[in-house]
Amino acid sequence: FVGTGVVKGRVADDLVELIIGFLDKEPWEFPYFGLLCLEKMATAAPQSLFTNDTTLWHAVVACLLYPHPWVKRVAIRFLGSCLNELEPTSVGEATSEATSWVRKPGLMFSLTRNTCRLIDAKEADLNEELSICIVKVLSWLAQGMVCTPSMFYNTKPDSEIDDRDPTRWLLTRLCHLGRPKGGRRRSTVFKAFAAIASFCGTKVCENQGLVELMLEPLCRSRTEASAMRSGPNASVQESDESTLANDVQQMLEDKCETVYVEALVAVQKRAREKRARRHEEEAMLDATQTAARKIEKQKREKKRRKRRVEENRRKDGRKQKRRVA
Repeated sequence: FVGTGVVKGRVADDLVELIIGFLDKEPWEFPYFGLLCLEKMATAAPQSLFTNDTTLWHAVVACLLYPHPWVKRVAIRFLGSCLNELEPTSVGEATSEATSWVRKPGLMFSLTRNTCRLIDAKEADLNEELSICIVKVLSWLAQGMVCTPSMFYNTKPDSEIDDRDPTRWLLTRLCHLGRPKGGRRRSTVFKAFAAIASFCGTKVCENQGLVELMLEPLCRSRTEASAMRSGPNASVQESDESTLANDVQQMLEDKCETVYVEALVAVQKRAREKRARRHEEEAMLDATQTAARKIEKQKREKKRRKRRVEENRRKDGRKQKRRVA
């Protein structure tokens, strides 16, 4: 029906109104099925979407922050399929109507920011399909950043000389996301690092500052894995996260031959200095405070273990053990 040209922009406008109307409220089915319709329209009648001058694209990007995971998943998949039809290295200089939507002011910045926020979602929501879509979108955005950085500014430059670097901003954001523990989140960040280094090539791999941002969470993950193997609950088998970190770091070593060693030394030096400062601060604390903090930590750990045992018992349908006074 849409492909015959009977209705074009009007259908997209109605769907956008539907999506916007339910962006901040239930039920989630309305934005979800609205996005599915837009995804089908992109295949049947792409011209009706790509030349759309309404708030369509800003509405779809806003759906990346919707609470329900299904809405996030279809939004990032739809945006990824649309970006896949464009060449990131030349889209900023193109003048065709089919590429005009990516040059809308602030859209690419919002897309990059919201895609990074997807990585910080709950571990249960960050499944393999969502992770792959995130990596594909971020790799496309990174290629566009190194070729047309002005397209990713949220505001216009204050002067003719603008030293803002969206690639550094993106890698800094990913670096911060990769620091805390979290298997799926870290794996997504590491895969994004690998894709960005592969597709952007020397424009990223020959910049020591950018390489340091990628190495920091990788080194942290490997250090934590090494500590786990040498701890009291040591495990001989490496985790998937640790294996992926090793592979990505090896790939960076192969691609960043000129700056890799200097970047790795700088990252390790900062880690040692930070560790030394933390030890000094702990040593300066009163011994009584340190002991009290350890006792509180042991109490919290004891409560956590008891709660976990009770949860497993209820899950298995077992009765609670009677305790003799």
